[in-house]
Amino acid sequence: MPRATAPVNQALEALHTLLEPFWYPEIQLVVDRYQTLPFPFDEISPPPFTRTEYWTVNDLIGCITTWSSVHQLIRQQGETALNSLLHTLQTEWGNLNTQPICWDIYLRVGYVTDSTALSSS
Repeated sequence: MPRATAPVNQALEALHTLLEPFWYPEIQLVVDRYQTLPFPFDEISPPPFTRTEYWTVNDLIGCITTWSSVHQLIRQQGETALNSLLHTLQTEWGNLNTQPICWDIYLRVGYVTDSTALSSS
């Protein structure tokens, strides 16, 4: 889920809660930061990665409305709840033209050792 200023984050958290029942199961892998995937390597901790873009509120809403969970919500319940949250998002955005929107990028990094190579053959 993207992050922004505190008021916008509150709206994004409400959106997250609304959309959670409509996610495809695979999205949970990202939420879990891929830690629930089998990983047959000796794991090392990578440095944190974050992507930051400066977006308008319409850029953010445009991104949100491409999500499959949004489409599932609309198909099953209509647009009322979504439109209410998007209106809140616009209100919390305030009069800023653009602001930073950040996403954490998750990865698992490991290396092959002799014991790792033997156990996977």
